[in-house]
Amino acid sequence: MVIENTRLRILQYNINHGKEATQIPLLQDTKIQDFDILAIQEPWRNPFIATSYNPPQSNFHLIYPSRNLTRVCLYINKRLHPDTWSVTDHSEDAQTITIKIGSQRERVIKIHNIYNPSPQSYSARTEGTLAILRNTLETSGTGDEHIIIGDFNLHHPYWSGLTRLTQHAAADTLLDIARNEALILATPQGTTTWQSRGLQSTIDLAFISSSLENELIKCTPRADLAQSSDHIPIEITFRIQPEQFVSARRKCWKKMDTEILKSVLESKIISNSPLHSNEQIDARVSEITQAFQDAIEQSTPWARTSNNAKTYWSDECAEAVREARKAFYNNLRENTALSDERHKEARNRKVAIIRKFKKDCFRSQVAEITSNPQGA
Repeated sequence: MVIENTRLRILQYNINHGKEATQIPLLQDTKIQDFDILAIQEPWRNPFIATSYNPPQSNFHLIYPSRNLTRVCLYINKRLHPDTWSVTDHSEDAQTITIKIGSQRERVIKIHNIYNPSPQSYSARTEGTLAILRNTLETSGTGDEHIIIGDFNLHHPYWSGLTRLTQHAAADTLLDIARNEALILATPQGTTTWQSRGLQSTIDLAFISSSLENELIKCTPRADLAQSSDHIPIEITFRIQPEQFVSARRKCWKKMDTEILKSVLESKIISNSPLHSNEQIDARVSEITQAFQDAIEQSTPWARTSNNAKTYWSDECAEAVREARKAFYNNLRENTALSDERHKEARNRKVAIIRKFKKDCFRSQVAEITSNPQGA
């Protein structure tokens, strides 16, 4: 089944390599399921294989560049129709998802997920990932529209406003790219996107093609989704209709009530007269088919699909996340040594609780498999 979604919702977030502290509770948040794309910078890296964290039965496809020092990844909601999008990994710090819009899919929107390493100094003109971004935009198809989001680690009054007048020389390169490609800054000037140790700045940015300006609904921080990172997640929403795919519901056969099934069949299939013509045979087959459909409908529930399918996630985990987020809010508001210390303590408790329940769940699963090897 194909449906049209009236909005394209993107969340951009640098999670600062945190797994239990940031990435796990972020993906467990029910509000995350409403986003079409999560553009992540500095994700947690699996130390054994080139991937990051994606929970069991996740509603997202994880697209992780297979490189040693990957610092970007994408989570694509599975409801986004698979025939309408593709991803290109340019480097460990840059990737692009191309989405085709409309019934004829003639409109092409490219969303670029960028991590730009911090320059060594304010005067350094090292282009870093900006060189890859420029080349990607210059070689893109004529008429393609662009959304560039990520952590650029650059200061400039054009996006920082009067709150921070320091300026990186490399920021001029980003401005040149924006001018050459007719991009506009979607991030409201002076928006705080990073805060730590009493300092704050605007380094997580969003640039969009000028043709998308009238379709931009919001580009705003989402402190309610923030976890234990010094960056603040940013929501970018457009009045754009991507195709979505909704799979058909299925029955949960394991929970079939066989007694109800038999009872319904007995009440429905009551004719036992002989059959003398093809029409009578067709009528009997139709009667039996309908009887089975009715019996299944009454005896077998639909399988419940959960946006929050999980094994180890508990009320204690959820409460620890709430307390850590409360401490995070208080620290943003008060910005004192005491509030910072309380935030760190709440964060550490959250990490410890999540790790404990993950470990306990894993051990119980191993014990179950060991005790019942044939069932495994």
